[in-house]
Amino acid sequence: MDGDFAPMVELVKLRKKYGFLLVLDDAHGTFVCGKSGGEVAEEFNCERDIDICIGTLSKAAGCHGGFIACSKRWKQFIQSRGHSFIFSTSASIPIAAAAHGNMA
Repeated sequence: MDGDFAPMVELVKLRKKYGFLLVLDDAHGTFVCGKSGGEVAEEFNCERDIDICIGTLSKAAGCHGGFIACSKRWKQFIQSRGHSFIFSTSASIPIAAAAHGNMA
């Protein structure tokens, strides 16, 4: 948020050496960092080295919601073992009203 970045290149090297799970919580990088807005992983050219990337649409996109980008295997694990509330956040009243207004 303040322009500071984790040492991504070094983290990727350590991941390759030790085989740990690399999760990037990139709430402030969506649509901001990288040549095409692909977050911090794109900025440091290490998209394929991140196992799970978590982002939000509420910052740069000005919308409600977020996402988890990962392999199908991790997706199935998160869906089966994650807390159900992470999939059930309701839309806020202003977002629902705006969506309803655009449908008319």
